[in-house]
Amino acid sequence: MSPPPLRLIGLFIFSTSQATILFLDRFETNGKVATSSPAVGNPWEVHSGTGNEIESLSGKLSLTHGSGSREDLRGGFTPPITQGSLFASFDFSVAKQNTAFTGSNHTYFFHLMRQSNGSNFRAELVLNTPSGSGDFGISLKGDVNTPDLPWATDLSYDTNYQVVIKYNNENNNYTRLWINPTDENSAHIQLTDGFSDATLPNAVALRQADSSNDETIFIDNLVIATTFAEASSTSTVPEPSTSALLLTSGIIISLRRNPR
Repeated sequence: MSPPPLRLIGLFIFSTSQATILFLDRFETNGKVATSSPAVGNPWEVHSGTGNEIESLSGKLSLTHGSGSREDLRGGFTPPITQGSLFASFDFSVAKQNTAFTGSNHTYFFHLMRQSNGSNFRAELVLNTPSGSGDFGISLKGDVNTPDLPWATDLSYDTNYQVVIKYNNENNNYTRLWINPTDENSAHIQLTDGFSDATLPNAVALRQADSSNDETIFIDNLVIATTFAEASSTSTVPEPSTSALLLTSGIIISLRRNPR
């Protein structure tokens, strides 16, 4: 039996190593985030606001809510499909304040969007007043016009949480939210917003605005992917699996031992 041609080996390596991560930024470079390039995806760009530029320091991006014009950023990516699901994940914490969140003016700080439509926001996340004895709560919004759907448990200052979001645009858009999940079957909330978008979002956005508490939010390990596993993983961009590498090595050895 003749060994497989080299071009087939190349195709095999490519198919086993091709990642479905669409956007990845660990904010490892200190300084202004606008125009910087993530590890995967298009460079960050300003899509609203001029003041209080968003910066990263010590491996975390910082968002600070407050009065006046404040910079909002978006980073583009290319979904491999037009209909289906996208998954977003990031770590976040909220800097300690003297008291728990109060007031009613709460604003979203994260969302997905279409770059060609400046107001078509989806999968928005909002920090708000706690329902119990915690420091603050977190809620999910389908877009700016839909009511908040709160996470059942309050959260605490100076504590790191992993957020995972699923956005699906088939048969009435819906968004799911997990906090510190172990897998896709972990506890989550789901919001159906009633829209039916023809295409998936192609940008992730971070927002600063005025709020009742003018909180500072730290964000790290931002990932957009096509599977829950890849979005929620804390590892870097996937490399070829061990089995793929072993099989490829075996093919190469076979070629050396069985020349034409």
